Amino acid sequence: KLKTARVARLRHRVFNFLVATEPLEKLTTHFQVEFREGGSRPTWTLVLIPMTRLIRKTIAQVTVQIDKATALPSELFIEEADGDSTRIRFTAVAVNKDLPADAFRLQVPPGTFVEPYTTGNR
Repeated sequence: KLKTARVARLRHRVFNFLVATEPLEKLTTHFQVEFREGGSRPTWTLVLIPMTRLIRKTIAQVTVQIDKATALPSELFIEEADGDSTRIRFTAVAVNKDLPADAFRLQVPPGTFVEPYTTGNR
């Protein structure tokens, strides 16, 4: 089943928190944040519970497992308001791995139109 929701304007904010480009304090304007020790597990748990009605219509809760050794997310579990759920696991993560310079070279196929990307209103 395909669903759409009007939370698109907030999706970049959630992503920014997950990749640590936004301060955690800003996240608390949309979510109640609970921090839990992992106990014997090598993770910390961050539980995000939506506070706004708009987000609660779609998301019941987001649980982020954070690897204690790397301080990076190791698992993301999204519980949707309708009972569906999505689990994303990050495995075989290599931190600060050396990459060849050509790994970042864009190979555009001949005949492809490249449109410049701009932010904001066009």
